[in-house]
Amino acid sequence: MAKQHGENFMQSCGASGDVLVVCPTGSTLYNLTTKISDEDWFGMYAVSLRDIMMFEHKPKLKLKDESSDTMFTELEHGCSLILGCKTKVMETLFADHLGEDKLYESPQWKLLKAQRNKFLTKSMASEYVGFIKGQLRDLRTMKPDTDENAYKMRKKHCHIHRLAFECKRVLNGEQPLVKFGDGAERDFLLQIKSGEIPLETIKPQTDDLCKQLDEAVANCNLPVVGEWHHQWVTWWLFKIRQGQAERWLAEGLPEPVWKGPQMYLPEDESGGKKSKKNNKGAKQAVD
Repeated sequence: MAKQHGENFMQSCGASGDVLVVCPTGSTLYNLTTKISDEDWFGMYAVSLRDIMMFEHKPKLKLKDESSDTMFTELEHGCSLILGCKTKVMETLFADHLGEDKLYESPQWKLLKAQRNKFLTKSMASEYVGFIKGQLRDLRTMKPDTDENAYKMRKKHCHIHRLAFECKRVLNGEQPLVKFGDGAERDFLLQIKSGEIPLETIKPQTDDLCKQLDEAVANCNLPVVGEWHHQWVTWWLFKIRQGQAERWLAEGLPEPVWKGPQMYLPEDESGGKKSKKNNKGAKQAVD
């Protein structure tokens, strides 16, 4: 189960808190797997309020394990990703095609998911274009001099065209597909990835995409992420922390008992037992 995977992963990283969402990412999420595809995971969690309040250690904002291809982000950092319309978070919000074995959504995450269409903005489309530009920069430094490098280049071209399909949908006011079902788009992407469409053929098409999308984003009439989005995400963050605080208070917060050596005031160095002589002298001084 996805939730169990998330909890086990957090435990292995020495983190405690509430799992908000666990979702595969990469080819598994997009339905673009091949025989050599691995399975990557993304998640978000709210670190234990005890860790925040008790100063026991600095909470980890990111958890990453290369061996299991799993990356979790903490709620605080996750809110900045949401407001930035980062593709990995947005894809998780629009992932509706996965069963419980692959997708876990907490009640808190479902609150956010109910607002997802309000994030179909110019900001989201711009983020897709920014991601495409990053992939293009990587491609300019790569050469297909080995089978492995050629495959990595084909994967990047595949990602670029996948993102372009999704960006165009957002610009039209539509939800991203995330999962590519049987059809022309999926066939085209798999042909790029497998090498059925050679690199020298796909490269000119890829190079033209960025310019086309830049112009489309500049001319679109979609709203940008603004004040409402910031207010709502802040409210969502507060609701999650409030829930954690209420659970912690319900567990009870007994006053800590001092277990160290007995402490005395400086003027009472005798251990709290003043002699009668000293007491009498003090009384005379007062008189």
